Amino acid sequence: MATPDVLVDRIEPDGMVVCSNGYTAVPIGTTFTAICKTRVTASLPDFATVELGVAARVALTLDEVFVFRKSLAEVPAGYSAGLRLHGEGLRDLSRLLGERQPGEFVHFRVS
Repeated sequence: MATPDVLVDRIEPDGMVVCSNGYTAVPIGTTFTAICKTRVTASLPDFATVELGVAARVALTLDEVFVFRKSLAEVPAGYSAGLRLHGEGLRDLSRLLGERQPGEFVHFRVS
C-alpha cells in the first residue's frame, strides 16, 4: 500500500482542515505522524519539487471527512476534502501554514 501524502491548504475558522489528497485513499482512523514541507523551484516546464523534510512530529487522528458537503469514510484518492482531526499537532500545523514562503507546501504524512 502506498503511503498517504495529503497536501494541506488551510484551516477554516471552525477548525476544519482543508486539504488535497494524493494517490492513496486515507480512511477515518488514520493517524498522521508528521507534517512535512516541500518547495517547488523554477517554473513550467522546468520545475522540481524539493523535500524540506519533517517540520513537526504530530499525532493527529482523522475523525471525519467531508467531500462536496457529504460525510465519507475516507478521503478518496485525488480529491480535496475537509477534515476533522484530533490529537497533538494542530498548533504546529497552524504555525507552519502561517510561516509558508512562496512556493512552499505543507503535507501530512504517515511514517
